[in-house]
Amino acid sequence: MKKIILSCLGLIIITVIILLLVYLGRDQAEDLPINKDSQNEILQEIKKVEAQEEIVRKWVNTSDYDGGFVDHPDEEILAKYKNKKGVVEYLFATVLMDNPELFIQAFDTETISKDLFKDDEIDKTIVAQKMMDRISRNKTLVGVGYTPLKGSFGADKDESKVILRYEDGLEISLEISFVKGGTAHAENDEIYSVSTSAWDMIEEIESH
Repeated sequence: MKKIILSCLGLIIITVIILLLVYLGRDQAEDLPINKDSQNEILQEIKKVEAQEEIVRKWVNTSDYDGGFVDHPDEEILAKYKNKKGVVEYLFATVLMDNPELFIQAFDTETISKDLFKDDEIDKTIVAQKMMDRISRNKTLVGVGYTPLKGSFGADKDESKVILRYEDGLEISLEISFVKGGTAHAENDEIYSVSTSAWDMIEEIESH
């Protein structure tokens, strides 16, 4: 009888431990800023990088340039896009900014090229605007939740779960994939880009 009781207690303890681990390990979505302040911050960062690039361009075109080292953009700005969360924040803030040129920069080149040419419209700026409007459901996107996904033994995956929240209460869960690549300034300045098709995101959003 004692063995049965001890076995039952052992099973209960194991069950409690498993439930506790599941609870502690469950997705905790972090809210990302996509409001006007965040959008303005992104614009300021882009202007800063563009100003630095203009200085470098003028320097390279002078007779003093000897082919040596060229400073890359501000480290603080670069660091933001070396992590997946920063790229997700950028992507969905630009969705609401009515700036297709900034929006497409969130994606890796191969992905966004394929997406743009899936539409017969000649002006690809119009195609990008269509994508933005459909992702935001005509600018009714009001919140974004972010959760990094883990692989075996807790290692980071090149995927994240993103929750899109809209004015009408609809919530959409997306899994977004990323690739890492060098910048135009240096191969070791690796930043993340979105490798999930914008059309795949739209399909998932519009299926609800």
